[in-house]
Amino acid sequence: MSYEINTIVLCFDFSEKSVNALRMGIQIALRHDAKIIIYNAINTQYVIDRTGRQIVGSTTLQDNYDKTGRAINNLKVQLKASHPKLKLAVRISQTNLMDGLNELIATEKADLVLCGSSGEQNFMQTLLGSVSYQILTESVCSVIMVPEFCGKYTFEHILVPVRVSEELTDKILVSVAIAEKNDAVISLLGVSSENDRYEIGRAYLEAKKILHTKEQNYECRYILSENSAEQISKASEDNDTDIIILNYKDENQWKSFFAENFFKKVIKTTETPLFFYKPAKNTTKISKSQIVESDITLSLQG
Repeated sequence: MSYEINTIVLCFDFSEKSVNALRMGIQIALRHDAKIIIYNAINTQYVIDRTGRQIVGSTTLQDNYDKTGRAINNLKVQLKASHPKLKLAVRISQTNLMDGLNELIATEKADLVLCGSSGEQNFMQTLLGSVSYQILTESVCSVIMVPEFCGKYTFEHILVPVRVSEELTDKILVSVAIAEKNDAVISLLGVSSENDRYEIGRAYLEAKKILHTKEQNYECRYILSENSAEQISKASEDNDTDIIILNYKDENQWKSFFAENFFKKVIKTTETPLFFYKPAKNTTKISKSQIVESDITLSLQG
């Protein structure tokens, strides 16, 4: 079994953080010979009266759609000129951000979503109410969150914490696939409390076995700690980490795992991208009749 990145969706809204995520997405796509789709969602507002659902400001919405289309097409032309080998497409959606994104993931069989993240807003808003957090929690495939001021787009030092045992094999194979394309060293970090050291210890040894079997260049260490967030953050700084590979199972523990510690440091200080591995989900495509009624997702030609 191996993991491949064949199709990437880049959430793009012309902000600086999404521009930076685009820079990273292009480099990932080129290294993996993958297709990258630039995705923009124009939010549509409705009112409901006795005649049914009506679009608010339909003229303005169409103007915005036309302007966005021209801008993204111009961007596409520029990117193709500077990166002739890049497999590139663009999509604009006039539906809810996540409905359009997950429909695109299903239709294109996307392996990865990239989005920009910023720590400049209120921290709890960043953690619980931001668009990037919504993309992370609701998307149906793996997500990379790219800090706005991250300036390195290769992953020569990859930190892989082992702190949950679920889907560990897949997470390690993802790490190996990324390492192979970057000629990288994997830093395997086992971290557990006294209460779960036997379970996590076994998972850690299994991860080492997989890396050895794959002949992957790696280093490893195991730490007993009640504060895994602090240890992971410290390891990322000590190893000059370029990306951290996390299992999305950690989401169940975010309030304790990230709050005021790891997540805040990554977004505000370390500028380290976060790869959240999610197993592929079976998704049902929206029928054309549904798209006409509530989701206008169009491909821009050219």
